[in-house]
Amino acid sequence: MKQLVLIGAGHTHIHILRNAETLTQSGARITIVTPETGHPYSGMGPGLLGGSYRWEEICIPVQEQAARAGVSFLRASARSVDPDARVLTLGDGRRLEYDVLSINIGSDVAPTASLQDHRVYRVKPIANLARLKSDLIAARSATFGDAAHLQTTTYSQTATQRRTTRVAVIGGGPAGVECAGNIAYLLHTHGIEASEVTLYSRSETLGRMTPERSRWIETFLQSHRVAVRREVVTSSDDIDADFVVLASGTHPPETLRDFGLPLGPGGGLAVNDYLQSVDHANVFAVGDCADFVREPLDRVGVYAVRMQPLLFDNVHALLREQTEEIRRFTRTGPYLAGVNLGFGQGLLYRGRWDLRGRAAFRLKDFIDRRFMKRYLL
Repeated sequence: MKQLVLIGAGHTHIHILRNAETLTQSGARITIVTPETGHPYSGMGPGLLGGSYRWEEICIPVQEQAARAGVSFLRASARSVDPDARVLTLGDGRRLEYDVLSINIGSDVAPTASLQDHRVYRVKPIANLARLKSDLIAARSATFGDAAHLQTTTYSQTATQRRTTRVAVIGGGPAGVECAGNIAYLLHTHGIEASEVTLYSRSETLGRMTPERSRWIETFLQSHRVAVRREVVTSSDDIDADFVVLASGTHPPETLRDFGLPLGPGGGLAVNDYLQSVDHANVFAVGDCADFVREPLDRVGVYAVRMQPLLFDNVHALLREQTEEIRRFTRTGPYLAGVNLGFGQGLLYRGRWDLRGRAAFRLKDFIDRRFMKRYLL
């Protein structure tokens, strides 16, 4: 019986779980290794922060999906891979042998050594946004005597005295502008009007968008009491804030360095157009943790979704030793992208076309909910 091991529970692997019966009927035994029982959809994370969604609406129940599919579920982290011996070592020392390995572990926020204190919330993992939301709400009524439960202990010593909540968002990319807008929305809906939200961007344009779209976003944020500053923040000591949100770009997880596989220039696993490691054809990597050697792809969720059927088909072909059936990943044209800015508004775009305001939020909300409906039990 062939052993298929999946590291990570990203969207591409969830597709394999949903179609696992086809693989098991071909004689494969499937194991998924992931540190959490559920996988939150990052595209709805800012909406969770702003209060548009509940955790259960954005989190795919991976352990339950695996059980329904007859897939072995191991709640563990992957420590290292020996690709020549075909052995995966887990964080607790257990070893798993595999015939085919697939890696879909997403990305992390780029580490900043000087932005590591108790006030800092990185936007990944998405659970950090849920914790930030709880702490912001709790801070509303924090006093010297009852703020011990807060992650942000600085709040009880400074903001309580001035009755102001100060939030700094570091990073002017899509995640940064979404978090800034949704934090302002959260504070507004909970009656925390005495608040200051500041977005720090090293780039003149926001959200990695065209200058005109960037200006629209900046005007929107400023109209909802979000200040935008063009500054490079190198230390949390440089900013006066009770909460610091780190959204300064993502990179493949550092643990990939221990996987014994070639890395690309972006730090991800180097893969060919068939989604295979350039050195080991029985190892696949998809999503943000992969670097395409021929032509880099943007690290956006749309590509992970587009890779779903191809990864499944190529894994299936390899398990059946039908290598002639393996297909290339085809890059398509412009993709639909957008941001949820809070207050029930957003911006969607594809190429030159865009949609702004409430209509954009409603369309994005419809697309995201329809996507999640496939995976929620």
